[in-house]
Amino acid sequence: MNTPRPLREFLLARHASARPALDAQRDALLARFAASAPLVRATPFSPFACFAVLHRELYAPYRRAWTALACVWLAILSGQQLERLTTPPFASVPIAASDAESQTRLLALWLEQRRLLAALTNDPRENPAAPLRREMVAPPATARPLGAIIESAPSCLFLA
Repeated sequence: MNTPRPLREFLLARHASARPALDAQRDALLARFAASAPLVRATPFSPFACFAVLHRELYAPYRRAWTALACVWLAILSGQQLERLTTPPFASVPIAASDAESQTRLLALWLEQRRLLAALTNDPRENPAAPLRREMVAPPATARPLGAIIESAPSCLFLA
């Protein structure tokens, strides 16, 4: 019975005469590569080597992209910090009458933070040595949600 041969066997049989020449070329190439390649030693794990590989593979090819990304993050963080320093923490939240005392404390803390910032930066617009003037604290049943009104920076954290 005549069984058909697979295509692979047909092609290998057809090019069998070229096999010795191809084996000789492969052996010569492997010998030349083995002679020129340095001997690689098995070294233990090194954090510096790991950092060097990460830098070479991840950071170095894309320096401009990483630098632009870092600049964008710095702009976002500086804008957020500037907004945090210039607006009181309760400016956008409606105030309930029961939260008047806590809102007063928040205002005192915010003014203390502004005073400390002005003292650290030597800001001539702020006068941290100004005396503290307070009005009487209204009872919680009135429509004044902030309680005490502070005209200059407080010298203590909590209102008495």
